[in-house]
Amino acid sequence: MANSARICHLRWQFRLTSNPFLWYIYDDNDFVALEVKNAARLDSRDFAGLKAFQSDYPEARAVLLYRGKTQYMHGNVLVVPVAKYLSNLVPGGRSPDVVWRR
Repeated sequence: MANSARICHLRWQFRLTSNPFLWYIYDDNDFVALEVKNAARLDSRDFAGLKAFQSDYPEARAVLLYRGKTQYMHGNVLVVPVAKYLSNLVPGGRSPDVVWRR
């Protein structure tokens, strides 16, 4: 099968945040956790959901999408403007963060 990637939705709950939504994409070659924030600015609390997910699944790459303009790393989390991420998606391809981490 040409495109065997699976996209799953996980509702992740814990003490520090109020039920953020995390999406994860996985197949034989990829495991990416995505979280989308409706904010142009982020603070350290915004990363709590992905950090908790990574503590359970350290093999997953973590990406936080937001309405800001700057792409940067926050610890092990790649922060990407949502418009940039979506405009670089290729049907049947890998998550665009693979290239940006090199």
